[in-house]
Amino acid sequence: MILYYIYFSYVVILALFMLYECHQKKHPRWWSLMVLAAPVTSPYFIFKSRKESGIVVFLVFLSTFSAVGASEFFLFTNYMEKNKYAHLSPLAIQMIRLSEDLKQSTLKLDEGLVRLETLSKVESRVHEIKKDHRIYRGTENRYG
Repeated sequence: MILYYIYFSYVVILALFMLYECHQKKHPRWWSLMVLAAPVTSPYFIFKSRKESGIVVFLVFLSTFSAVGASEFFLFTNYMEKNKYAHLSPLAIQMIRLSEDLKQSTLKLDEGLVRLETLSKVESRVHEIKKDHRIYRGTENRYG
């Protein structure tokens, strides 16, 4: 899945950053392996390696980790939406699609019928209004 590739590349970059920090500040290199194995431990090692300026790096880590987590969640929901009928047979999938099409066409037909009813009511009222208008003007006999 694509989610794994985004997350794994993020973790590798984070572990490489920690390896660089360990090499530069002469810390144990197994810290980077810990970050690779469990990225949640990154803040601990960030604060341990940068005691004075760890808060800035931690905030960068927190924001990027949140962004990666949000993008993973978004991609996962899209993936699940596309494959929600994957466990069904092709015939069942086609039946579901046809029933959804039938629902849509039924809704359109209902809207059209409502519109037709309102137009027919107006049309029938036009004839009554013309008849009443003729009666009022005296051009038509009231009784016949």
